[in-house]
Amino acid sequence: MPLLPDIHSLLIQQAADSGITVDYLKHAPFSNFLIPGIVLFTVVGLGALFTAYVSLTGRKFWPIMFLGYGAVLSGWIVIQYIMLQAFHPLQAVFFSIGLYLTVVGRLHVARS
Repeated sequence: MPLLPDIHSLLIQQAADSGITVDYLKHAPFSNFLIPGIVLFTVVGLGALFTAYVSLTGRKFWPIMFLGYGAVLSGWIVIQYIMLQAFHPLQAVFFSIGLYLTVVGRLHVARS
């Protein structure tokens, strides 16, 4: 367990070095990045891994995973923009990826 506080300290230091402060959260219902970070890791990070696994292993429900994950990713970016009230070019990139996955998944669902 002593490793976890060290990882937490490292992440806090990296955030401070990159100029990210809790001031970004002044329009959000959070006082720190813990809850958004957990949700980001769980939903967006693990969701991406699971979607990739389903797609790469040829499961027949991969279009539904693309559709769902694309909607989640795009939705995450929209909510992030609303809460932070700040724009970064990577938001446009990830929103586009989410939109692409949603469209591809929808087209394949419509075919079957």
